[in-house]
Amino acid sequence: MRNEEQNSLPSKEPPAEMPLDSMHCGLNSEKHCVTCSDEVQLANVLQINQEEQYALVMIEDTIEEVDISLVETISPGDQLLIHGGVAIAHAD
Repeated sequence: MRNEEQNSLPSKEPPAEMPLDSMHCGLNSEKHCVTCSDEVQLANVLQINQEEQYALVMIEDTIEEVDISLVETISPGDQLLIHGGVAIAHAD
């Protein structure tokens, strides 16, 4: 894109009165994040690398690596909620 085109684009300014609570992820009725549209997924912990802060988990029939830095005390066999490749909580 040329400089003239960049300068001619309308600016997108956020609404003047955006509530702070609208700036975080939350789930809508279809279990999708209202901010980024990602789904929360249930995962079973297979292995943990505490030093590197990741775990290998099974989500449905797929093994994935997820960031575990936000959740304390994780053990193999635990069930976690995963959002965007990050463990966000233990499943209750």
